[in-house]
Amino acid sequence: MYKFITILFLVVVLLSCNDDGQIGVVQHNLSVPSSAPVINRTVLMTGVNYSTGYTNGNIQSRRATITWQPSSDATFLAYKIYKNNGLMKVIDKSTTGSFTDTTLAQNTYYKYMIASVLKQGTHRMDTVTIKTPRFEPPPLSFQIRPPKSIVISWSKTAESATQYTLDRSVNSGSFSRIASLTTLTYTDTNVQNLTTYTYRIQAFSPYESTAFSSSTIYYQYTMNAPNIFSIQQLSPERQVRFDWTDNSTGENVFRIYRRSTTSPFTLIDSVSANVTTFTDRDTNYLKFDSMYYYFVKGYNQVDTTPRSNVRSITITKQTSSLNEGFESGSIPINWSSSGNASWNISSASPYSGTYCVRSGAINNSQSSIIQTSLSFTGTKTISFYYKVSSEGCCDKLRFYINGSLYQTMGGEIGWTSYSLSYYGTGTVTLMWEYSKDGSIASGQDAAWIDNILVQ
Repeated sequence: MYKFITILFLVVVLLSCNDDGQIGVVQHNLSVPSSAPVINRTVLMTGVNYSTGYTNGNIQSRRATITWQPSSDATFLAYKIYKNNGLMKVIDKSTTGSFTDTTLAQNTYYKYMIASVLKQGTHRMDTVTIKTPRFEPPPLSFQIRPPKSIVISWSKTAESATQYTLDRSVNSGSFSRIASLTTLTYTDTNVQNLTTYTYRIQAFSPYESTAFSSSTIYYQYTMNAPNIFSIQQLSPERQVRFDWTDNSTGENVFRIYRRSTTSPFTLIDSVSANVTTFTDRDTNYLKFDSMYYYFVKGYNQVDTTPRSNVRSITITKQTSSLNEGFESGSIPINWSSSGNASWNISSASPYSGTYCVRSGAINNSQSSIIQTSLSFTGTKTISFYYKVSSEGCCDKLRFYINGSLYQTMGGEIGWTSYSLSYYGTGTVTLMWEYSKDGSIASGQDAAWIDNILVQ
């Protein structure tokens, strides 16, 4: 019986498979979302400028809110929210139209994608890129402004900040609020001399604030007279150099005044604050066998120091006892070299001209010496330029006069001048010695001298 029923069923199926009655396939059309979840960019940016979002709070330094048009699809399943291509959140309510991300860092770009997904599995999406604002505490800088004020300045390191609060502490006391500002500078006119002030500042937007930044200044305002302590002729030229002590903290410039024996003081030049040397190179005015007088005064916008002491000098013609720059290309006949290695003429980077002299190549516990002798009568100025490249602690260039040590130089020193006044009678010997200790070589392991002048 079972076999009969099975055969009958197969016959019926075969008879139904003819040209007029084929088995039909049903076609199903998948639905797609009626529209993409369009992100509301107008509350985030204008072009690539994000100040709109900074102003309305949708973009803050560590959070951002993204809004979009909610879905009206009957078969809505979920919104999928991606940040930088990584899935962040799934929202199953179709009426939801916003998402706030509180996991951001300041001054950073982020790309968001919102996808609307239907139950059939189809979806449409929209994307937007934003940048969180830089939002750091503003660093403070100061300027003392005469007669009694401190100008405090800061930069806009908090991009979305619209206001700043400034507090002050006097001599390490408690802070008190002195200003609320929208600008990047403030002038504190309520200050006292010889007092320590600490200022702290905080930046605000309507939605967040930075930490405090603080800085301290010791307010010391003085306008005391400078003191000229040296004056000299740069022989053999008609030039005068003088140096002074800066006894002020409030000057902006120093003004230089000069007169001759027959003319009044006149302003001849000025130098910046904290500069304490000046060289008068006015050879059209300065004459040999003439005396000149100088003084200095400090100035700012509203104040001036008393004038310095007046120093005078007579410009004289002087003949040099020695003026050696080794420009002959050989060591002069009245010079001698000794020690373990002789000094040699060098054309490698002299101080001036084409040549200088360099110490000989020596080993540990050795020395290289060069010297010359000349006749002295009274006081003369001895000057020269030197350069050293050696082990700073132990390998040295030493300068002697008549066997007495006057200067020691070691380490990495570029061309530098040295001068002194020396009183002597008869023959005076000038000697330069480069010597090494018992170990270690450093740098070029040598010394150089150039432009030796005695007058």
